[in-house]
Amino acid sequence: MQLLSAFGLLGTPHPFAPTENGGVPVDVGFPWLDGAHRMVPAAAWGVGIGLLAGLTAASRLSRSQAQRRTPVLEVSGLSAEVVASGSRILDNFSLSVYEGELHVLMGPNGCGKSTLAKVLAGHPDYVVTGGSIKLHGNEIRDWDVEDRSRQGLFLALQAPPEVPGVPYFELMSQAISSSGGDAAPIPLASRFAAVANHVGVRQELLSRCVNDGFSGGERKRMEIVQGMMLNSSFGVFDELDSGLDVDGLRQVAACLTDWRGAPGKGVLIITHYLQLLDLVPVDWVHVLQNGRIMKSEQGVALANKLARTGFLGDEGVGP
Repeated sequence: MQLLSAFGLLGTPHPFAPTENGGVPVDVGFPWLDGAHRMVPAAAWGVGIGLLAGLTAASRLSRSQAQRRTPVLEVSGLSAEVVASGSRILDNFSLSVYEGELHVLMGPNGCGKSTLAKVLAGHPDYVVTGGSIKLHGNEIRDWDVEDRSRQGLFLALQAPPEVPGVPYFELMSQAISSSGGDAAPIPLASRFAAVANHVGVRQELLSRCVNDGFSGGERKRMEIVQGMMLNSSFGVFDELDSGLDVDGLRQVAACLTDWRGAPGKGVLIITHYLQLLDLVPVDWVHVLQNGRIMKSEQGVALANKLARTGFLGDEGVGP
């Protein structure tokens, strides 16, 4: 699914001229470019005998708040079919991702991982036949693609397409304007240059049409740039690691780590491999098979087991 179709790009492209100081961080709404700091619970600052009591109280409060908080993304009993064939791909799928969490979805080829990503984003090739999709507590199951994006959902495509005739700057300008953001050409050009520099994208690529002549790794980096420019709150990254070299993996991993740590945000990574997972803080790994999650574990241990045994081995989920 293309942001192009989602935002209906029309009109004359804005001029874009990368500035000499394009690499200087500016305010793009993300803490990794703002130097934001984490807050420390006041109870933890107790001294002497009060320290232990304060920490205990803070821990109880944290657990209580965790029990009451709303997931950034909450999928419950989701079932979906292919419109053209009527084939059911997702069957009673459920998943909750809370603020500050990074979840990983794995599974054998053809199990529905990419289908899930597209269903979450509202792809018209699929019809939801049951269940719920909530983003920040709002039911978005029947929302249009544009409204889901405005609410904060971002999908990084497994195979980002080339879009001849549409400059990347125009894409971002229209997308940000549609979302109610500031799309004035000069400040937007500065933000675009700063974000691209942070992700490791060569500045000369920014004046090209969407993915025109881009390598596979450059296309994947630009997916991250899009999500950062839109300041999306929940990112679904479908095989983002494919096509990236070692340096690209590290830069993308740093961006995902910062995305996870930003207030009100969450991340879902779809992947087959461990390279990226070794570089990011993984909270949960889930295995998808037969249209639903068959196994889940905290941390990255389950992914390591699957790398050794496969999905049909002792640590797998069976046929």
